[in-house]
Amino acid sequence: MKGAWTVFRKELREALRDRRTVLVTFILPVFFYPLIVLVMGYFSSLQMSEVKGRALAVPVLPGEKAVELNAFVEEYDGISFTPAEEEADLRRQVQAEEVPAALLFDEQFERAQAQGGTGKISLLYKETAEGTLQARRIRDLLKRYQEAEEADRFRALGLLPSAVEPIDLTLENVAEVREESGEQLGGVLAYFLFFLCLTGCMSTAVDQGAGEKERGTLETLLSTPMDQRSVLVGKLGLVMLAGLCSSLLSILSLGGLAFLGGAANNPEYFGSLLQVSNVALAIALLIPVSLVLASLLLGCSFFARSPKEAQGYLSPILMALALGLVVAMLPGTELNVLTALIPVFNAAVVLREGMSGSLVGGHVALTFVSLLGFSALAIWSTVRLVEREATLFRD
Repeated sequence: MKGAWTVFRKELREALRDRRTVLVTFILPVFFYPLIVLVMGYFSSLQMSEVKGRALAVPVLPGEKAVELNAFVEEYDGISFTPAEEEADLRRQVQAEEVPAALLFDEQFERAQAQGGTGKISLLYKETAEGTLQARRIRDLLKRYQEAEEADRFRALGLLPSAVEPIDLTLENVAEVREESGEQLGGVLAYFLFFLCLTGCMSTAVDQGAGEKERGTLETLLSTPMDQRSVLVGKLGLVMLAGLCSSLLSILSLGGLAFLGGAANNPEYFGSLLQVSNVALAIALLIPVSLVLASLLLGCSFFARSPKEAQGYLSPILMALALGLVVAMLPGTELNVLTALIPVFNAAVVLREGMSGSLVGGHVALTFVSLLGFSALAIWSTVRLVEREATLFRD
């Protein structure tokens, strides 16, 4: 272990002197990721406000209905209605995005209304970002128009609205704040925590294996009195540390940003996420997950001939992990005997269920056994690779 500690200190010293490693491991997680969130949130909010506040002229067919709707809305929310002439031209304008939406009254609309029936109106729109948003604005306005028509019909019949609504159904959420916040944000936290751990491990793992082989410094290191296992353990410790730092710093910075933005509005909600049990569970899961990822990535890096080849080996791992973490966020994904055996995926589900307070002790134990067992297998496989000179020095 003394030799492994020596290698670890040496590699850590060199990594801290490398600007790229410092940038990827420390600078990006603390400053860049929160900056991306802030910029995206700002421009998204700005764009949303601009679209909502934009004056909207909606063509209507038949044209006389535009006058009736304009009299009703009274410039409601910047929406006005203009008469249209032909249905084909109306559909063409919406399809070509010349107008974001249009209204088409059924030919039998007036007759149905006069007979006390239901008149049909078609809201034509194109399902784009702006088209969908503008269609919602028009739909909300038409909802008011519908309610006014219903009130007029009730008065004409001498009835109260309650005559056709004998039951008033109220939905009451009895979930505790911890259950609600954990179910909503537990999966998202697990995704960022473990995915950022992988990205933090990747660059360091490539440099420690394939990078050293390309620079020709691996031979010098292996010619020292230390055995190859000590070299591997020292490098593995550095890769694992890079993943832990990248993940924890990113979560702390993003979490601090979210807390500052939402704690004032809902302190109980965010306070439930920061319980000591949740923080302890996240760290307890992150350690074996980082060990699994570090050992797997380092093995691939040693097997590769060059950093470029190593990146090719690591890309499928990145995609598989991202897919697994997305599935872990989906409603209905539960921890059972089968899912508890899938590495990293099981940790994501445990963290989500732990934050919502619905953990099963046996499944948690099986998850940790699975993670430790898989990491031991990955380390053993990497040791076997390192011990083979044909793998380390293959052309």
